[in-house]
Amino acid sequence: MAHTSPRHQIRALIEQASDLADNSQWDASIALLRQALQLCERYLGPNHADTHLTQTILAYNYRAQGQYGDAERLDREVLSRRQRLLGDTHAETAKSLNNVALDLKGQGREGEALDLEKKALDIMISVEGEDALPTLTSMNNLANSYVNLGRFQEAADLHARVLEVRTRVLGQDDPLTIAAMDMLGGDYRSLGQIDRAIQLQEDAVRTAKSSLGAAHETTVKCAMNLADTYKSQGTDEGTARQVALLEQAHESLDRPEQEDTPLTVGLKNNLAVAYARVGRLQDARPLLVSCHEWHKTTYGPNHPRTQASSQNLAWILEQLGELVRAPVF
Repeated sequence: MAHTSPRHQIRALIEQASDLADNSQWDASIALLRQALQLCERYLGPNHADTHLTQTILAYNYRAQGQYGDAERLDREVLSRRQRLLGDTHAETAKSLNNVALDLKGQGREGEALDLEKKALDIMISVEGEDALPTLTSMNNLANSYVNLGRFQEAADLHARVLEVRTRVLGQDDPLTIAAMDMLGGDYRSLGQIDRAIQLQEDAVRTAKSSLGAAHETTVKCAMNLADTYKSQGTDEGTARQVALLEQAHESLDRPEQEDTPLTVGLKNNLAVAYARVGRLQDARPLLVSCHEWHKTTYGPNHPRTQASSQNLAWILEQLGELVRAPVF
């Protein structure tokens, strides 16, 4: 058997971990990434770029599992080393600032995250230029933080800038451009400008369907967000349009070979909730059963997401008379 260098072993482990993560096998993915990180530290050292990359990928996996504290610890290590080795104004340092900000947002520390994202954006503008795609990603992160803090006009201003540049540089049909259009529509919804929001988000869904296909991840996400905007109208017509749009999105993904992902499970949950709100409990039931089984298999029975899905299912079963709660004496 030919000798395999440590760097080849590391890359192979990262590729295997990526395949597992794509199938939501997070625990197995994390285990392989830990092996890869051990090899990095042993053969490459803590200051090597591949070590930093492996730590960053492992932190991403932790975030996907809701383990934001573990992710923050790794991302801060990478940030500290990049600041020392590359300087405070390097693009890689800015990426690390953004990663730590994501970890902080997962822990509800929005104010701290906002400060880091502002620093990251300043670095990216000075190093890459305002119209560079990595700069726009940083700008988009900051805009999303403004959304989380309820500062919707500031978010809309940044999202509008991102949309303008992505349209010019990437074209209207690019997934990143479509996503920017959708997010700006969400800002308008939050500002109470519902008609303006619907116009943008309908354009996003229409463009995504024609250029990417009805089953594309971007198309489905845009459809889910437009459905929320329809619901926010607070009318029977808006509710009917919400349900119809979610049904269309679900039908586009409901194929025998389609395995559930966080996106498809989120869509099923949204459709089930929409059904429940209009009294279609029997239609909601199988969707919530499917969501609960996926959460239990993917995250385990004690994960907060699994417990939340269990509560949703229990409520539906109780309403249908299939679950009788034990009396308290």
